[in-house]
Parts: sequence; structure tokens; C-alpha cells
Amino acid sequence: MSIWIYALAGLGGIFLAGVVFFLLLLVIIFAQGKSLCPVWALVCYVRTYRPLALKKKRVLLERSCRLFQRYENKIRGESVFFWIWGNALRDLANLEELEPNKGKKRDLLEAACARYEVVVSHSHGKVDIFNDYGYCLMKLAGVQDDPDSKRTLMEKAALQFEKAGKGDAKTTSTAMHYLGWALAKQAELESDPERKRTLLEQARDRHEKAAAADSDNKDILRGCGWVLIELADLEKDETRRRELLSTSLKQYRELLKKEPADVDSFLSVGWILRKTAAIEGDPEAKRAVLQEACDQYREASIRDRSNVCLWYNWGLALFERARLTDDTGERRSLLEDACAKLQEAARREDAPKLTWGQWSNALGYLAEVQDSEEERRHCLEQALEKAEHAVSLNLKQAAYDCACYTALLGKVDECRQWLARAEAEDALPPLEHIQTDKDLDGVRKTVWFRDLVARRQYEEDVS
Repeated sequence: MSIWIYALAGLGGIFLAGVVFFLLLLVIIFAQGKSLCPVWALVCYVRTYRPLALKKKRVLLERSCRLFQRYENKIRGESVFFWIWGNALRDLANLEELEPNKGKKRDLLEAACARYEVVVSHSHGKVDIFNDYGYCLMKLAGVQDDPDSKRTLMEKAALQFEKAGKGDAKTTSTAMHYLGWALAKQAELESDPERKRTLLEQARDRHEKAAAADSDNKDILRGCGWVLIELADLEKDETRRRELLSTSLKQYRELLKKEPADVDSFLSVGWILRKTAAIEGDPEAKRAVLQEACDQYREASIRDRSNVCLWYNWGLALFERARLTDDTGERRSLLEDACAKLQEAARREDAPKLTWGQWSNALGYLAEVQDSEEERRHCLEQALEKAEHAVSLNLKQAAYDCACYTALLGKVDECRQWLARAEAEDALPPLEHIQTDKDLDGVRKTVWFRDLVARRQYEEDVS
């Protein structure tokens, strides 16, 4: 019984301390001759820090913004209120990621940036604001359609993070992490490999500086790991590429030690292992690495089955494993599993367009290991259906796949039409591939196919 008395007394003490703090805040406001009105906007915002349903959180954020808007004239010169107002608008915009409305999100972020600009102009040495302002600019860049607008906003954000880097240790660590993020995002917009490499190297340097100051920060480790993957993609030297992938792998394994249920880390480890397998020369080693990648995807599926990247990449890893085995039974089993995973990815609205093309390819390979002609034709018909859908999604290279499947099915006229479309859309593979592709053996002796080869030969000779 005494335990409950102590517990109730403790809760009463906490409540009393909260009341005293709030009354003290009111006294300070009165003493300075300030209006109480904006305080209610602040209270609404603070309440969103409690665990709340998204609907309730949205209501409180919207109410806070309305109150700040109503009392805007009363808070002129009070930068702290504009700062919190900007945060409320930014948090509302972040909620739009769950229910995407690009136009509304852009408007909210632009409004948030306008409030942060007011604070920046009256910061008086408070460098923390620059991290919030830069973060908001980065989010605003993410909803721009024009690459130049994206780049301009990202460069402006980077300047804010550099200013924040002059703050205390915690502020500086956050600034370096955010600056690494901004530089990596700028690199995504670059078409010049050397310029892209330079930005990624700078991003890596900032992430490593942030990690040195805050080694337990999972977001910093994740950001650094991803930059290393991007650098590996640009690296021509195989040894150096392996080193980068290995370092990135260590980063994500470290993340999994800190957060064993982190689905994104499992997916990233799987992605790195697939890239490692691609440059592995020994077939047995390649198979082992791909098996490990599949194990990572399996672990991720235990924790979150809704992630489209999980099913897509798992399907590709199985497809890649299937192509490495000579055993017909094992190959069929792996291909069937790959098709099932790609089908699962295709069911989701946010499935990558390539899902349909890869699913089509896997079905095409599956047709090769069927025991009966009926099963073979069924797989080819399914492959053709998926390839046609890929074409409808503007994947032009899938037109050539359609030509191959129709040739294998004996549909000569349709094959001719698909090859003509691929030629018209400049989606044909190199001439050497066309001349040696066994899928087209059924039409190789036709006059129109010979004419196609002759045209391609002439184009290559001229070029």
C-alpha cells in the first residue's frame, strides 16, 4: 500500500512542478509586458511532442500555425516565436510525406522558410537556427521539379549548415551531418563523373567529422554508408571499389548492432552484397555472397513486409543466383522464387518501373527449364504480358524483349512489329547481340530481318 502512496505523491510532485513552471512563465511574460496570446500557439506546438495519433498531431500543428498567424503582429521582433512557427509548418509538411500532396507540402515548406528567414535576420549569435533553416531548404529542394531549382536550394542549404558549424559541439556535429547530406544530394544532380566524385568525397569528409563527434548517431552512420556506396559505383579500380563497399558494409553492420530491427539497414547490407557479388570473379564466392544477400532480405521481411524495395531486390538477388547454377531443378526453384518476389513488388503502387521488365526476364529464363512445351509456352506468354506492360510504362528497351518472346512463340508478324518499334525508338541492343541472340533464330532467315541487320550494319559502319 505504501508503494502506491509514494507513487501518487511523486506524480503529484511532478504535476505541481509543471504548474509552477507554467505560472513562472506567465509571470515573466507579464513582467516584460508581452502578450499571452502567442503562448497558446506555443502550447499547442509543445503538445505535439507527446506520443499522439497522426490525426491529432496534425490538428494541433494546424491550430498552432493558425494562432501564430492570428497574432503575427504581436510577435514582431520576437524571433523565438517565428522559429517555433517555422518548426510547426515544417512538421506539418513532413506529415504530407505520409499522405503525399506535393503542392501543399511545397507551400508549407516555403512558408516555414519565410519564418526561418525572419529568425536568421535577428539570430544574434544563435547558430542553432541555421540547421533548422538548412534542413527545411533541403526538404523544399526535394519537392522541386526543376533540377536547377533543386541545386540552388541545396547550395543555399549547404551555406546554412556551414554557418551552423560554428556552434557548440552538438550543433556542429548535426551541421556536418546535414552538410554531408546536402553535398550527396547535389552529387545526384551531377552528370559529370568527376564533379560528382568531388561532391561525394566532400560529403564523406563531413559525415566522418560528424561521426567523430557523435559516434552513436545512427543517421550519421547511415549517411556515410550510403555515400561510400555511391563512391564505389564511380570507382573504376576494382580493388578500390571493393574497399569502399567493404567499408560501407561495416558501417551498416555497425548500425544493425545498435538497432537490430532496422529494416533499412538490412536492405542496405543486401544491396551492398549484391554489388560485391557483381565484381566477384569466383562463381562459388559469388553464389555465397548472393545467398548472404538473400538472408538479409529474409530478415527484413520478418520485420516489414510492406517495403517494395525489399521484394524487388530480393527477387533480383534470387534471379542472379539462378543464373549461376547449372542444376536444372535448383535453377527452376530459384527462378520461381524470384518471380514470386517480383510479383509481390509489382502489386505495390510505388513499385519501380523496372520491376515489370525484370519479372519478364525471370519468366523468360524460367521458360527454358520447363519440362513440357505447354509449360514453356505458358511462361513465355506470361513473360510477354509483363514485357508489354513494361513498354506501356515507357521502358523502351522492353520492346526488344517483346520481340524475343513473340519469336519464341512463333508469332512472326508480331515479332516484326516489336523489332520495328524498338528500331524506331532507338531501343535495339548492339548489332552483335542481335546477330547471336538465339531467341530470334525463328525469324533470322526472313527477308525483313535480314534488312534490319543490314540497316544496323550500315549505321555502325557510318558511325
